[in-house]
Amino acid sequence: MNKFQQKMYRFMQGRYGYDKLSSFLLVCAAILDIAGTFARLTILVLVAEVLLIYIIYRSMSRNMIKRSSENAAFLEHTRGIRRRFLVCSRNLKDKEHRYSLCPGCGQMVRVPRHHGKVEITCPKCGQTFERRS
Repeated sequence: MNKFQQKMYRFMQGRYGYDKLSSFLLVCAAILDIAGTFARLTILVLVAEVLLIYIIYRSMSRNMIKRSSENAAFLEHTRGIRRRFLVCSRNLKDKEHRYSLCPGCGQMVRVPRHHGKVEITCPKCGQTFERRS
């Protein structure tokens, strides 16, 4: 390693870094920046810049406990929608099975495709529900 790489390595030691909340904020900042540019609204561009500054602040922070608790709260609040996106992506990828969520407990259940309407019993909570396969 050259001297610059060593200095950067030492500088980043003990810093929090990048996580799921940061990536979500980065996508939001990009969307706001593009929308503000096309709509010619400087307020959206300014909000995007503030988000970028906050992302840099979070990644350079040494308070790892607070940053990880923020990330954990974000992951907890978005758990439902992330599960639904996971079900949709698995349904698109797997051509032999259909995935669905149990309405009682949220457990992901896999059933074979092309069997019409089937009655599914959740292995976690035991609730039965009907879905098309």
